[in-house]
Amino acid sequence: TGGSSVLAAPRAPGLSDPAGTASEISAPEAYRRSMELMWNYDLDSARGLLEPRRRTCAFHAGAYAECCALRVVLTGQRSEAAAALELVQAAELLGEERRGGPDGAARQVLSAELLLLRSGLQVLLGARFRAAFNLRQCWCTYRRLEHLLAAPDGREAATPGGIAGAAAAGAGGRDAEAAATAAGRSFCEEASEAGAFLSAADLRGRLCFGLGFFYLATSLLPLGLSQLARLAGFATHRSRGKAYLAECAECGLGPRTAPAAIVLAAYHLDIEPDVRRAGELLVASLGQRPENVLLHWAGSLLAWRNACIAQAVEMTGKALWCCGEELGGRAVYLQYELGTLRFMTMDWPEARQHLRFVLESARSGQVLVPYRTVVASQVAAAAFSMGLDEEGEAACRECIALQEPGSTSRLEGDFAEVLQLFLRQRVPGRRLLAFEVLYLLRQLPRLPVPTLQEMEARLAAWPAAEGGGPAAVDVEHCGAQVLRCVVLFYIGDVEESSALAPELARLCGRLPRWCAYLAAHGLYWCGRTLALAGRRADALCCLRQARAHRRYPFNISSKITKVLEELEASGA
Repeated sequence: TGGSSVLAAPRAPGLSDPAGTASEISAPEAYRRSMELMWNYDLDSARGLLEPRRRTCAFHAGAYAECCALRVVLTGQRSEAAAALELVQAAELLGEERRGGPDGAARQVLSAELLLLRSGLQVLLGARFRAAFNLRQCWCTYRRLEHLLAAPDGREAATPGGIAGAAAAGAGGRDAEAAATAAGRSFCEEASEAGAFLSAADLRGRLCFGLGFFYLATSLLPLGLSQLARLAGFATHRSRGKAYLAECAECGLGPRTAPAAIVLAAYHLDIEPDVRRAGELLVASLGQRPENVLLHWAGSLLAWRNACIAQAVEMTGKALWCCGEELGGRAVYLQYELGTLRFMTMDWPEARQHLRFVLESARSGQVLVPYRTVVASQVAAAAFSMGLDEEGEAACRECIALQEPGSTSRLEGDFAEVLQLFLRQRVPGRRLLAFEVLYLLRQLPRLPVPTLQEMEARLAAWPAAEGGGPAAVDVEHCGAQVLRCVVLFYIGDVEESSALAPELARLCGRLPRWCAYLAAHGLYWCGRTLALAGRRADALCCLRQARAHRRYPFNISSKITKVLEELEASGA
């Protein structure tokens, strides 16, 4: 991720101890300071500045609600989410009461941001239909204000370093220059109407973030949902969304710089991979807000996606440190990420500690923990790896008990089926569950080669015979060899994995029917490995056997068919 000196930077001078108390400074100044404080995650100081006026000033009320929402992002507390939603509603009512006269740009932007905040909280609380309705209102508000950023002929206003400059330069001639100047005047007039609360740069940054977020998000919807979104009035324009977010992130346009950088970096992690670009965005934002928890969290995800697990652990730890003791002790999502990262490095005691905290928080019913079954599976796997069979069995039973028709996802149902096997049939091989969980969660490609090599050594040392009868011996030995074959594939050791494949294919053919998922996955990887080694006939045989298996958890029938068809076509 780079920029280690930036990541270790202390809090910006004057932020944690702002000069003057809330009553001694003006409302606009208190608002601006509070925004800087909250986006550097000094939430207590920000609330202290906002508290005296949050019942009389819409801007202070909105910022107070935003401050509370920034806690919810980390804690997942239902009660805090509900309280934040009430604060949003209070801010909206206050804005309506204080509006009077023609709407100014600042109040319209405030209204749009409150709608966006309301929608996010409603999604967390399960009110998705209401959230969708509010998102449409939010989009319409932003869209009505887009003309402030654009010239009359549709090109962006020419601001230094913004999306405007490129369009105006490309147009050429005095007409383009005049149009850009007119648009600039229009924006400045609206910015002055915003009053003392929002500077021109801040107002522009908020518009760029809101419009950029919607343009980019709607462009990423699947085709069917995209068509519905257009019918609902949304517009999709990926390049424009990226440009708006880039302007906000790179030009330092107020407090929305950090979320714009995070959204754009996330886009460059998955949709349009560009590691350097994502890293530059995050490091630049951390230079401005060195204790922003969300930026450190995003940096840890960037490191994880690039198999830099040690750096990801370091940045997640830094994010927890930036939370402070009280918030860090309740930051369930950061605790989960740290537990998962420790799990990936096979540090079972540390992983178990963090993951148990998450599972216990989920049991209370007060914390929004999606995929609770997956967390229980990880806890069970870590416990079995440490020889804590009773704890592992309890986690398995909890996972199975959570399954109700229509109430859980396919992923959770698949994990419940696998854990049922380890609870009853696969008792001798329980230490393999941790490696299977890593494989089934598709974490093996994220591991650095030294970690994969250590894992391969442990799997290679798995005994060919253990207690429990011949059938159990075959299953557990075969399970270890399947995982070893996958690990060798990701290490890139084709010679060793292809040498292992024939015997593994034979073992998979002897597995009992209740272990069909292991047979299908094992034969699939045998086929992949043998194909890489140039043994096409053997690869086809393995893949056809794998395709014969139909009903099993973590079904990969479509993947098997795709690889088989490609291999058959290449031979033709």
